[in-house]
Amino acid sequence: MLTVYPNYYPAFRCIAGACRHSCCIGWEIDIDEESLAKYRTLSGPLGDRLRRNISADDPPHFLLGEGERCPFLNKDNLCDLILSGGEGLLCQICDDHPRFRNFLSDRTEMGLGLCCEAAGELILTRREPMTLLTLEEDGAIQEPDAAFLAFREKLLAMAKGVAVAAVHESPYRVTELVEVIADLLPQTRISCSCDLTKLHELTIRGTAGDCLLYTSPSPRDAT
Repeated sequence: MLTVYPNYYPAFRCIAGACRHSCCIGWEIDIDEESLAKYRTLSGPLGDRLRRNISADDPPHFLLGEGERCPFLNKDNLCDLILSGGEGLLCQICDDHPRFRNFLSDRTEMGLGLCCEAAGELILTRREPMTLLTLEEDGAIQEPDAAFLAFREKLLAMAKGVAVAAVHESPYRVTELVEVIADLLPQTRISCSCDLTKLHELTIRGTAGDCLLYTSPSPRDAT
């Protein structure tokens, strides 16, 4: 299974006590089964504290305290679980957030949610172009090809002028390119052609999103 993620994804770091909008305040924090089993068997004062602060409701979750704070969020807005036992004590949702995954038939897509202050700053203040990296099953990282990056830069340059694009491209890649235009320049109006058979060519005019509704890859693309 391939894993696809933006190039800024590995750079994310939680800012912990410096966060002005802590994800440990105001949210019900559900506990996954594996973590719950660990908490139930943890010994010592920390284990006792964990069990006192877990609701037995379905799904199990931490009992929020005053101000809807997680019971393990201390006065410095740091996590007592991490301070006492390391990040390995975190339940899955705390370990993942704000990372998310979309599971598709041929790949897993990962990203960062903008609900997180640190993720938002990382994404919205970057000056480098965003690219998608593909992690192969053998652990190799596949970089975007040079042709794709060049086309992307051309589109971004077009965005500074008249919002009209004329795309001249192999029919095999028409839909792929329209998808890129729809993502980068959604309001750009285009005219594109896609050969449906050797005898019939479909020409669509409109916004990139409109064209995506009608275009489809050439049947030869799959042969």
